[in-house]
Amino acid sequence: MDVSAVGARITPKTRAIMVVHMYGHPVNMEPIWDLAQRHGLAIIEDAAEAHGAEYRGRRCGGLGDLGCLVFSRTRS
Repeated sequence: MDVSAVGARITPKTRAIMVVHMYGHPVNMEPIWDLAQRHGLAIIEDAAEAHGAEYRGRRCGGLGDLGCLVFSRTRS
C-alpha cells in the first residue's frame, strides 16, 4: 500500500482508511497508523486473506478500529 497515495486522497469527507492484507501478508501498519492519527481517521482492515497472520506480534484483523474476516474459501 502506497501511503503517500492514500494521504493524497484524503478529503474533508474522509472518515476512514481501509487496508487489505493479501495472501497472508500484512500491510505495513506503522505509516497507516501515523496517517490515520494525523487526520483523525478510523482504520478498517480487510483481513479475509490473512487468517493467523501477524504484524509485530498482533493478529491481522485486530490492528485497526474494525477488522473484517471471512470464513469461506476463495474460488478460482
